[in-house]
Amino acid sequence: MNIRPAIVADATAIIDLHFAAVHQSAGSFYPPEVLNSWSTQPDETRYDHIRRALEKGEELFVVAEDASGVIGFGSIVPLLQELRAVYVHPRAGRRGVGSAILRRLEQLALDRGVLQLQMDASINAEAFYRRAGYEILERGVHRLEGALADAAGAERSGPGPSQRLSAHQHAIPVSTGPDVGAGERIRTADLPFTRSMA
Repeated sequence: MNIRPAIVADATAIIDLHFAAVHQSAGSFYPPEVLNSWSTQPDETRYDHIRRALEKGEELFVVAEDASGVIGFGSIVPLLQELRAVYVHPRAGRRGVGSAILRRLEQLALDRGVLQLQMDASINAEAFYRRAGYEILERGVHRLEGALADAAGAERSGPGPSQRLSAHQHAIPVSTGPDVGAGERIRTADLPFTRSMA
């Protein structure tokens, strides 16, 4: 496996992989309306969006590839101190691809003087980030286009940058509130905890 900076020609593979990862890997954690909001069917609009992001260079992308092609990708936005993505194609899952991508992104952040990363992550990825040393700090509501999701905040401290994570949890229909659209019902849960990496 090789991890390298992504190039514009990788845009199609990145979007196709994102769609597969969301709809296959997260499918048992979220209802179809959340999955479809999170990752719509790949099309030229989505490909162009990633091409522009790659050309602009504010979001730094890496891809993991093997003999079959791109099997994972991730990105950070150093200016925002944001870890934006780590996705692995389902056919390459549980082989250390995501961990290798995460380590490369954390090193890119350190190389640019970024000492803290913030992110949003799906609940199906929560165990992955816990194994990497992330800790849940809070849960809240994350709004996807057309769907709601509970969220959890987490952080990792120790060698390397301190990371902050919020993990999405699909909306649970129990109560309504001022930020909820007509007919949408959500519950938020607080679950703060931390762990020292020292």
